[in-house]
Amino acid sequence: MKRNIILSSFLILLSFAFCSCSKAFDVDTSAKEGSVHILGAVIDNEDGRPLEGIKITFYYSDFGVEVKHSAYTSSDGSYIIKADGVAGYIRGAVIAQDENGIYKDSDVKVVNVTWQSESYDEKRNIFYINDIDFQLFK
Repeated sequence: MKRNIILSSFLILLSFAFCSCSKAFDVDTSAKEGSVHILGAVIDNEDGRPLEGIKITFYYSDFGVEVKHSAYTSSDGSYIIKADGVAGYIRGAVIAQDENGIYKDSDVKVVNVTWQSESYDEKRNIFYINDIDFQLFK
């Protein structure tokens, strides 16, 4: 119960950050539109073993509307989130959460989509964000 209240409070604060006037998580509409692929892995902090079934969610704001794309880790702890229709330069958050309650805390990483650099595949119109890895604590 206490964990759910803490997680709910965290998500409300995150939503507030997305919808606030600051440009921290806003979309710049003058930039490209395409797909964003976020790849990484989740492991147990104590023994380093890969964790299966952990929910990974990519959050960002599109004109004040919260957008979420989610995936679950596979047996080797890896995941890939494929978010289509992402427009503009954005800053968002990737969150790892154990919905079974074995691991106490969620973990958050901030990511930027710039449609530039070696992370952008212009032929496929995909922006790759690699190695967004998490270590969860019991």
